[in-house]
Amino acid sequence: MIERSVVWRRNNLTLGQTRTYFANTYWQRLRGLLARPAPLPGTALCIQPCNSVHTFFMGYALDVVYVSRTGSVIKVVSNVRPWRVSQALGARKVFEFCAGELERLGLQVGDLCIVE
Repeated sequence: MIERSVVWRRNNLTLGQTRTYFANTYWQRLRGLLARPAPLPGTALCIQPCNSVHTFFMGYALDVVYVSRTGSVIKVVSNVRPWRVSQALGARKVFEFCAGELERLGLQVGDLCIVE
């Protein structure tokens, strides 16, 4: 997986930065976080292209951010527990964080995702 830095902004104000691993291939997207430990605080997994996730067989909850083609946050979902499904029509990328990261970063719909 490719590792990149992602900056989260609102109205030219930087909210935070995360070290992000990008799942770009079919097999990487298929596996996602299955059989992996929860992401550490300050890190995320980005699945692209993607507009839905599930937490089947997961042993922990996730915070999920859906991002459009233009980099705009279109949906945020906190604490997606195991055995759940979440989706956002129009999303191009999905960022999976450990539960609690959305609160720490303060992300909300309309924020901007910039991959460096």
